[in-house]
Amino acid sequence: MATMTDTDFTDLVNSTLRSFDPKGRFNEIAATLRGFEMMPRMMRDEADSVSSGGEGFHFHVMTASNGAAQMVGLTDEDNVNFANVMARGFVPWRRSTTSYTVERRMLQENSGASQLYKMIKAQRAAGMLSYAELLEAQGWGKPTDSSDVTSLWGIPHFVVKGTPTSTEGSFSGGNPAGFSDCAGLNSSTYTRWNNWTANYVNINKDDAVTQMRRAAQRTAFKSPVDIDDYSKGNGQRFRLYVNGNTRLAMETVGENQNENLGRDLSPMDGTGMSIAFRGSPIIDVAKLDADTSNPIYMLDFNWMSFKFLEGDMFRESEAKEVPLRHNWRQVFVDSSHNLVCTERSRQAVIWQA
Repeated sequence: MATMTDTDFTDLVNSTLRSFDPKGRFNEIAATLRGFEMMPRMMRDEADSVSSGGEGFHFHVMTASNGAAQMVGLTDEDNVNFANVMARGFVPWRRSTTSYTVERRMLQENSGASQLYKMIKAQRAAGMLSYAELLEAQGWGKPTDSSDVTSLWGIPHFVVKGTPTSTEGSFSGGNPAGFSDCAGLNSSTYTRWNNWTANYVNINKDDAVTQMRRAAQRTAFKSPVDIDDYSKGNGQRFRLYVNGNTRLAMETVGENQNENLGRDLSPMDGTGMSIAFRGSPIIDVAKLDADTSNPIYMLDFNWMSFKFLEGDMFRESEAKEVPLRHNWRQVFVDSSHNLVCTERSRQAVIWQA
């Protein structure tokens, strides 16, 4: 390879980067990483780019009927009843970034198009792996309180481990700690904006599995009216998330249960998942291992997805000179996004009391 000028170096890096498919290529890399759930889900079709712009994602919920239905006699007057039945939710954008660098003389030493491609690809993969690690931690966390304007609104922000009002569980997952509302809607005012929550003591059929069955029943709502809503497709709709020890205990229950008692917990042969609940995979999440309450998150992704500001979904920049290091070129990957749940009453968390 001939000696490269600074211009040649920048053009060479940029032309090599353009041969990558940023979204598709990383999807392949992420699929080989055990324990990563957020980045692959952000790459799925359920993730939306929002074209309206603004500081975040707005959505609307119907909070009640108008109470106009009644039984009437032949001469009864009409009951004209206009009611304010709509409320608006709001989820602000959060910003995330990663980067990777290449050095001119390193490329000079690794001459040949094939070596150049491999070197840049390796550096890019390292930067994207860092991104995956960040988003995995953010997706399974929540802001400390409303003053935190940088952290992602992760799953625990929308699916709250509230205190059940009954031993059977209840819709008591209210506002997340440190917030007076959840996505602009106060759960105390709009009680249907609570998620289902319940407690268990032991992982067995009479305790945790029964609570899981009840949660699945209570959150399986279907509107009697066909409306345009925020639900998504059925692909990979239902997921259960636990920590490693909880899944091991569930596998034992699944292996020991008698066929004539039902198959709530069953093997998933040929899927790469070891255990399922009513056909939906139970996935152990490394980031939940530190949670001593051993939660069981039962999520319906028909009503939960990542939203991106249009034009800023894993946007990869051109290679630019690094300040004070003229032989280095740096590439940035940026996103404006957040997790959005438009129906909390279809989500559940069961946790160990």
